[in-house]
Amino acid sequence: MLVVWNVDTFKWDIMMRVLLFSLLWCVCYIDYLIMEIPNEIHIGMIILFIIHACMINEINIQPWIRMLVMFVCGYFIFILCEKLFHKECIGGGDLKLLSCMSLFLSFQKIWIVLSIACILAILWMIFHQKNCIAFGPFLSVSFLLVFCGYFDSLSWGL
Repeated sequence: MLVVWNVDTFKWDIMMRVLLFSLLWCVCYIDYLIMEIPNEIHIGMIILFIIHACMINEINIQPWIRMLVMFVCGYFIFILCEKLFHKECIGGGDLKLLSCMSLFLSFQKIWIVLSIACILAILWMIFHQKNCIAFGPFLSVSFLLVFCGYFDSLSWGL
């Protein structure tokens, strides 16, 4: 019986990752085309996290607090940038996407995601000489890199 549970948990984990990656691919495609991330994708990520938490019997409040803190901090940065630069520096969809990503990763890893996304976006802007870009694809790619463990190391202190 224990072996069956482990196999089912493993299958669920793979299915959850495939669904999450599919949602992030949709973010890349839609945000690149229309520079907007639909709320349905954010809701899908939240529902996927709830189902995942129920399937692995690990329901706690910490990820929700992390999501709320990320959203509030991001919102203050959003308002501050609008006041200082008189234009939108990061979109509301990007802010909600980053908040939803914080359900799946720790604070430290979310900062790594944000750092990698910013570096990739800056490189894209330099090579393509653009002033305005969709940030969702960069967040998605950096999330996938961190979520899959490409940046796991003892030297990061995570």
